[in-house]
Amino acid sequence: MLTELRRDTKAAANLPRATLVIRDTVASGFRAGLISNMAAFNLKENIAVAVDRVTVYDSEIAFRLRGPGASATGGAWVTVANAVVHDSATAFRYEDSIAKVSIWNTTIGAGVARPFRAAESGSGGLEVRNLLIHGTLPPEASHTSNWSVGPEAFVDAAADNYALAPGSVVIDAGIALEGVTTDRTGISRPQGRAYDVGAYEWIAPAGSSRR
Repeated sequence: MLTELRRDTKAAANLPRATLVIRDTVASGFRAGLISNMAAFNLKENIAVAVDRVTVYDSEIAFRLRGPGASATGGAWVTVANAVVHDSATAFRYEDSIAKVSIWNTTIGAGVARPFRAAESGSGGLEVRNLLIHGTLPPEASHTSNWSVGPEAFVDAAADNYALAPGSVVIDAGIALEGVTTDRTGISRPQGRAYDVGAYEWIAPAGSSRR
């Protein structure tokens, strides 16, 4: 668990876009703080951020992503892959006309009231692909590669184990994404005829098939 991960990722407009990579990180407890809209990851201004294999739970907001709005500095460019979010009020809050957000092969588990929440922003800057949601798909996830499932799709959703269960309908149901070559455990994608949907790629036991 991280005790502090709030970053004011500020970079002046006259400088090259700053880069940040966040990988293999677990964040929780970002709620009921001294500020409103408290987030585990607060990503904004003139930066390019790659987030991979991250877990967020027990938080008000998992990812707060800010566009340029009226600022001349330019908004954040954000790619989130192989993430798992559960037990949080909002998974992704996108703000201020953000123009470049990619959410790929991510799983939103139980206890998330709002997978997405817009704040002074349209959804035109969002590319959401191979997203797996325990619940109902929101408008931001209307692409055919995104799936809504029940707990039977996972190994043990009640225990927040969101690895795919054998026979899950989302095995081989995704699309190829050039920027996602492994899952959150390092397994190469795809293992079958197509990518699996969500943060995990399922591997068939020795001597058995993928279906």
